[in-house]
Amino acid sequence: NFVRGEWTVSPEGELAVEEGWSLSEDQNRKDYFSNTKKGFRICTSVGGKGTGFRGDWIVVDDPLNASDAYSKAAREEAIRWWDQTMSSRLNDPAVGAKVIIMQRLHEEDLAGHVLRKGGYDHLCLASEFEPKHAATTSIGWRDPRKEPGELLFPSFFTPAVLAQAKKDLGADAYAGQHGQRPAPPEGIIF
Repeated sequence: NFVRGEWTVSPEGELAVEEGWSLSEDQNRKDYFSNTKKGFRICTSVGGKGTGFRGDWIVVDDPLNASDAYSKAAREEAIRWWDQTMSSRLNDPAVGAKVIIMQRLHEEDLAGHVLRKGGYDHLCLASEFEPKHAATTSIGWRDPRKEPGELLFPSFFTPAVLAQAKKDLGADAYAGQHGQRPAPPEGIIF
């Protein structure tokens, strides 16, 4: 039985949960979950349903398939879907949040589009730390790494794994997917 509620902190600093809601038994599909307090979560894809649903958070994860990175039509479809469908889906635009989680695949991908437009916090976490590209978010968070080349996730993306990724992906794809900058520091040679 999956139960959630509101978290409270006692004067002694202890966390407690007041049971308040659970998942509805009649709405438990992979693409739609609702709870007993009228909350819900839906999953869709770029170009998929969005109209008719609203939320406090709009979160998109990898809106562009890596194999479509060089497809102008695919990039434009993701941008059009975000701008024309998802941009108006917040319950309260003054306090709601829109989050894009993605690896950079092209300078004209969705992340590049919203960064050019402005109005978004950009949290960029490269696999290998680049001090000159470290940014501080609006809430004051900054990448804690200090040394150039310091790894983000060294137990998973080891130096050997990253060296192989550089060979497998090539300079431009590695720069986007691991550096979060779709053009390598030395540029792209055509």
